[in-house]
Amino acid sequence: IAEGVDVICGIAMLIQDEPSTVSSIQCLFAAGLYTHDQKKREAIVQLIDEHQARIAWPVKSLSEELRTEWAESDAR
Repeated sequence: IAEGVDVICGIAMLIQDEPSTVSSIQCLFAAGLYTHDQKKREAIVQLIDEHQARIAWPVKSLSEELRTEWAESDAR
């Protein structure tokens, strides 16, 4: 899983066009659900925020939702 997360993040770092950015946000969120390393979590959050800003995402930040998921899973 860790290797898959790294691949997703690597691809996300290279994406520039809007349709791919939308798909990338969803993939980053899903990858983040399976990430336990704090540095990787912060990198994923940063990528999600950058992608959302690029396309003017109109809803609550998915990085906030991801942080909530992490807090709940870490508490278990």
